[in-house]
Parts: sequence; C-alpha cells; structure tokens
Amino acid sequence: MMKRSLFLSLAAGLLASLAFGTPSQAASVTYYSSVVPQQDDFPFSANLTLPLFNPDKGTLTSVVLSVDATVVGSVQVYNSSPTHTYSFTDATSSVPVYATGPGGAMASTIATATLAMGSAAPGFNGSYGSQTGTSTGYSTPQSDLSAYTGVGTFMGTFGSNAMGGTFGGTGGAGSAGKLFFGGTATAGGQIDVTYTYIAAVPEPNSMALLGIGMAGFFTFRRLFKRPATA
Repeated sequence: MMKRSLFLSLAAGLLASLAFGTPSQAASVTYYSSVVPQQDDFPFSANLTLPLFNPDKGTLTSVVLSVDATVVGSVQVYNSSPTHTYSFTDATSSVPVYATGPGGAMASTIATATLAMGSAAPGFNGSYGSQTGTSTGYSTPQSDLSAYTGVGTFMGTFGSNAMGGTFGGTGGAGSAGKLFFGGTATAGGQIDVTYTYIAAVPEPNSMALLGIGMAGFFTFRRLFKRPATA
C-alpha cells in the first residue's frame, strides 16, 4: 500500500508539471544604434536603424526610445567697455537634441556644458571652451507596439539644432550692460530602444517532477509485473 501511495504522489507531481507548464517572466532588452559624430552648429538629422522586437522572444508589453547626446560648445564673450576687464562665471552652452521613432515616439533632451569662470578684456574675447556636456532623454511608453514588432530593423532619427542653443554666463561686479555672450557648438550621439516583454522561461522544477514521475511510473509497472511467490 505504501508503494502505491508513493506512486500516486509521484504521478500527481507529473500531472501538475504538465498542467501548469512553464511560468511567464518579465524581461527587457536594450539595443543601441551607431553613434552620430559631432556635427556643426546648423540643423541636422541622421537616420539610424535599430532591431525590431522578435516575437519569438515573447509578448512585447512596452517600448521606450531614448537619446544619448554629447555637445561640445564654446562660449564667446564681448566686452563693450573700452578700458575695463570684467570677470564672469557659469558660462554655458546648451543645445537641444532629439530622437524620433515609429508610432510617434520622440525623446528629447538639452545637453549643457559649463565653464566655471573666466575674464573678458575689452572687445571681442574669442571662445572659452571647449566645453563638453552629455545628457539623456526618454520617450513615454508607446501605445503602438506593432510598429516595433517583427524581424529586421526600424528607422529612427537623431537630430539637433546647435544654432537653436543658448549661450550665456553671469558677469561679475560692474559688468552690467557690458558683457554679451554668444557661442558655437557641435552635437552628436546615439539613440537606443528598450523592449519590455513577457517571456516563457523553462522551470527546472517542472523538469525534475517530470523525471520523478516517469521513474515512479516504471517502478510501479515492475512491481505489478513481479510474479507472485508461493
């Protein structure tokens, strides 16, 4: 009787492993585009390709596009005073950068580079820098997941308008109305896509139960086929 009860327990484990199968598990993967080199201070955009989400991996639940930007800026200072040199602090170059993708996805950020301090002699003072700033921006999760699902790639756009950036600083004592800030910049970077999905992952316990159940089945058969003793 004990052997039969043991077999029934093993068989129940086998049936449970077959009935419940493998559990679902949340996962994510991020792909990176090639890097766009630094571009001069005029509006530009570059087309980049990124992998689609292969449905063989599971069920796609969320897509987020991001843009990673690097800006190199130089602040120029004009001192209108004919005789005085003025100090300044926090000279900055701020440049907007964006990325777009299918389904209306857009990620944008402003990369800001800062030079802590300097001084401006009378007249035009050339460029202070080069300053380097980095920044990352993210899109909101996309509702149109079909545009990102399939085998192959999709097209994204990396863009910037360094001329649309801002250049500035804070003048020191006595410089009010005397210091004027401008500048130039270049921008570059890459775009990324992050897929969140539900994937089926094999469960080791299920395989173990299957093996135990099969062993119990064959043991039970041998017990019942054993010839009766006198």
